[in-house]
Amino acid sequence: MKSSYKILRGTAFLLVIVALLFCQACNLNKYIPPKKYLLHHVKIEGAPSAEKDQLNSLLKQNPNKKVFFFFKVYMWNYLLSNTDKAKAERQVKIIKLKEELSAQKDQLAKTDPNDKKLFTKLENKIVKTQNRITHYENLEEDRKKTVWEEPVILDSQLIVASAVQFKDYLFNKGYFHDSIYYSIKMRGKKAWVTYHIIPGRQYFLNKIDYYIFDKHISDIVTKDSSKCLLKHGQKYDGDLMKDERNRLAMLLKQNGYYNFRRDYIYFDIDTALANNMVNVGIGIANPTSITRHRIFKIGQVFVESEYTLNDTTVKDTFMFGGMHFISNRPRVRPSILQDFIFIHTGDLYNGNDYQATINRLTQLNTFKFIDIQYQADTFGKIDTGVLNVFIRLTPFKKQEYDYGIDLNSTEESQADITNTRSLGTAGNLLYRNRNIAASALQLEIKPTGSINIPISVFQKASAIDTPSYQYGVLASLIAPELLVPWKLSETEKKKTAQTSFNVGYIVESSQYFKRNTGTTNLTWQQNLRPNIIFSVTPVELSLVNTGYVNSYFQKQVDSTHNPLLINLFDQHLITDFRMALLFNQQPLTNVKHPYWYLRISLETGGNAPALVNRLLYNNQKDSGAVTNKIFGINYYQYSKAEFDFRYYQPVGKENNFAFRGILGMGTPNSLMGLFYPSTKSEILPFEKQFYVGGANDIRAWKLRTLGPGSYEDPSGTLNYDKSGDIKLEANAEYRTPIYSILKGAAFIDAGNVWLFNDDPGRPGAAFQWHTFYKEIAIGGGLGARLDFNFFVVRLDFAEPFNDPSQPENHRWVFNNLINDKGYLGPHLQINLGIGYPF
Repeated sequence: MKSSYKILRGTAFLLVIVALLFCQACNLNKYIPPKKYLLHHVKIEGAPSAEKDQLNSLLKQNPNKKVFFFFKVYMWNYLLSNTDKAKAERQVKIIKLKEELSAQKDQLAKTDPNDKKLFTKLENKIVKTQNRITHYENLEEDRKKTVWEEPVILDSQLIVASAVQFKDYLFNKGYFHDSIYYSIKMRGKKAWVTYHIIPGRQYFLNKIDYYIFDKHISDIVTKDSSKCLLKHGQKYDGDLMKDERNRLAMLLKQNGYYNFRRDYIYFDIDTALANNMVNVGIGIANPTSITRHRIFKIGQVFVESEYTLNDTTVKDTFMFGGMHFISNRPRVRPSILQDFIFIHTGDLYNGNDYQATINRLTQLNTFKFIDIQYQADTFGKIDTGVLNVFIRLTPFKKQEYDYGIDLNSTEESQADITNTRSLGTAGNLLYRNRNIAASALQLEIKPTGSINIPISVFQKASAIDTPSYQYGVLASLIAPELLVPWKLSETEKKKTAQTSFNVGYIVESSQYFKRNTGTTNLTWQQNLRPNIIFSVTPVELSLVNTGYVNSYFQKQVDSTHNPLLINLFDQHLITDFRMALLFNQQPLTNVKHPYWYLRISLETGGNAPALVNRLLYNNQKDSGAVTNKIFGINYYQYSKAEFDFRYYQPVGKENNFAFRGILGMGTPNSLMGLFYPSTKSEILPFEKQFYVGGANDIRAWKLRTLGPGSYEDPSGTLNYDKSGDIKLEANAEYRTPIYSILKGAAFIDAGNVWLFNDDPGRPGAAFQWHTFYKEIAIGGGLGARLDFNFFVVRLDFAEPFNDPSQPENHRWVFNNLINDKGYLGPHLQINLGIGYPF
């Protein structure tokens, strides 16, 4: 019976797919004009593998985009919705609306302006009618930008233009003797185009020489030649030569050549060599008017920190730190401001100093407009000049208030042991003082509050008494520099950095317990490079106090006799030191090429209280206790590391693949625990353990219902034991547009958590090299996203494929989806989330 159902279900699915494709083919004939063909597919053959993606991007004509590789939804939406009948109906509507508009204007002209109520009503009607006319007149163009796409009709001229583009591109990459032709295959009303490329042998660089007639420039370039992007034996690449031209221009602008232009730099290419080698000559021409390029030094520096356009106020000018400050009452003290300005009298002009000054003044978050102008003075000077600098700063309002209301979808945090999925709303107020005591220190105070209602509330009215609440206040004092006990070099000061002091108090209230958490920390953060951020939190202190509000729940916890869970609901202290390094290649706009993201975080906790305890009290842990105490409060020692790598691969114009891999490891050992084993904890604090499942993780399982290892909770009531010391996870997702703001996704997730050591109460939970790969859970599914640009609402449907909690020979549960018609529903996980999962 199951076999027959399987065959019937598979056959039905194939018939649906075939029917859809057949309908596309049959209906196409009436939409494509005679002797015209729909461009169905374009293929490039013979191209060097490294150049295929770029050649595809040069195509002058691409087929209509597809959803999930098969269906040209946008094209068919255009063909079915923009028929001649629909166009005629729109024209009729436009004519009627214009007649209606004319009548409304006539009525308005006859109306007494003193009758304000009627006059305003008619004006509003006219505006609405005009808007409707505009809507119908622009409907076709507007929908072409969103949900319509005209059929791409084969154009032979564009095919030729694409071939010419290919030839130019390959020549630029060193294929000087390539051959390109194309072929077109017709079938029905569709056309298949194939470009055939015979690239020939690629040329390589042999020798790089310089032809520079300005000796001072020659010395600068020669001294820096080790950083030249062009090397012997390298593939010839015209784009790399452009990069080298830009690099040399920037190098000279860093050495006083303020008005140096890139077009002074030229390349001389000699291809008359054997073995496909070329000699490259890099030349720098002199200006036509003088024999050498002019070198500039910085003259006077003027800083106006309260500049406004058309301001006629007479202001005082005074000297401080070698700069002229123009102000009656400085918004930021000159002693502070000068540390963020790197342009100094007497220095050679340096373009990097200009950019560093812009970046650091911007980070002050005190000025909304920053303008730096150079005024050149070359009078009486042959090949030198002086640049007077004018820095004009327009400040923000010193204080501001803001508020926000957010919609969110959450699954209970690490500090909760339930797996409840909730919908909620959060509100916050914000008070910001951008410049305390003219010191550029920023104070932020943020009261917050939220309510989360379990989805079950919407399924049964009896659950209405189960919302959870959270409220509290967060305060931050932010300095736009590293406040450290050692002196920073000029190079370090130029890097974007900040120091933040944070204090927070949060109250969480649920049907089970009420938790109060106080937190304070100090964090340093610095941009090592534009896409590399390094942060250090040398000290963080969190005091957690939890009380039960549900006696039945308390009995459940006590009955487990598990110290991990019992300590979670006892007062405890967590102190930690952590650091994180973030690499992010994502471009701000126009994502056309692959990019990656990597976050490495290291954390250790409990060292300070352990040291105090050891030196002052030397207290030993109570018999059977998993943590030590200080001042009668439990504290944990632990160390933790996590690596989060993501890779994004665009496919075509709007589709992309997203991949993520996570490795996490934690241990109840810290530095103090290594030196004094008697002080160490026995377990990782619950808040610091790893878990999987949920809307942003392995989506085929609810939060905290998977792992560790192959362990299966016999009761299934409390999920505190579904976390571990080791985490492995991998995710892959294909994302594609479907219709307007509606996006689609197909995804697969894999991973699990494990314990470092055996736990008799959780058999199968420990990590073993010879079994861990058998305990990797796999799930997958389909998703829909509503992308509003400023936020994304996500709905994912996922099913488990491989379930490690099942007996070893029955873990591959994917077969059940095909063989058992009753399996899909009970095991389907529906995840509602805000934002992309990664």
